[in-house]
Amino acid sequence: MPLPDASKKSPRVYTLLQNTDLDNVTFANVQAVGNPIAIEEANEDEMRRLVLVNLCRLVTSGEWTGLLEAGGGGGAGMPIFPNVNPPGEGGNIVSYPIGFPTSSGDTNSNGVLDANTTSAHFYPFFSFKGGEIQSLTCGTIGTTDDDVLVNVYSSDDAGLPASTIGSEATWDMGTAGTITLDVSGLSTTWTLDEGTIYWLALMLKTSADARPNFRIHDLDEGNPFMMPVNTQSTGLYNGGRTHLDITGLSGALPSTITTANLTSTGAPYSHYLPYITFVL
Repeated sequence: MPLPDASKKSPRVYTLLQNTDLDNVTFANVQAVGNPIAIEEANEDEMRRLVLVNLCRLVTSGEWTGLLEAGGGGGAGMPIFPNVNPPGEGGNIVSYPIGFPTSSGDTNSNGVLDANTTSAHFYPFFSFKGGEIQSLTCGTIGTTDDDVLVNVYSSDDAGLPASTIGSEATWDMGTAGTITLDVSGLSTTWTLDEGTIYWLALMLKTSADARPNFRIHDLDEGNPFMMPVNTQSTGLYNGGRTHLDITGLSGALPSTITTANLTSTGAPYSHYLPYITFVL
């Protein structure tokens, strides 16, 4: 059955691809057939045939990458977050961009970090814009807080933290209020690709229990991005996984991540989302 309202003759697409199976036709073949086809009304039928052949090719070969990653104007779209759970862990990680506004500016907690130098927390975020990170900003309450080690990690094919994209930084948390960390002078800067999921890692630098009181978004006051998965039966927000953890470290963030070492514990820190914003 021909395309609706199309001429029965195909002077280019079907003529050049005749006797070719969908199993064997490649994108290079489709490209060659379409070059040149001028974009004008007179060639509408051939352009429709070309699209039809390419879609059939993709369905047959399962090769959807090129179509899904094809560029377009208007910047990055909203991501579809993968199931970012380590093997054996229950309940999906809550996917959210760090820095969403809170309904209570006074909400704060030192539970964003563990009170040791052996545990790091990894928070996922989506980069809507590409570029080099110049600074990070957070809000704290209190002036006797320990320094925090910070780095940014890429994601592997499963959406889990993979490896650092730049040098580790130390964030001085010894003042109250708005604290900005300049990372533009790192030996290896943090450069983000547009439309990509990354992980921000945080860990105390010394063993003193002087955890910063980060200004946070409390999920009890509203969901910042997506509803957390409830993995416990004691309440709506209990067990919602907001981050991944690695334990057994020795005072420094690892350069690469071993998936088997990742966990996603729920309580007591599951609902503490720190307000940290990036400036590119």
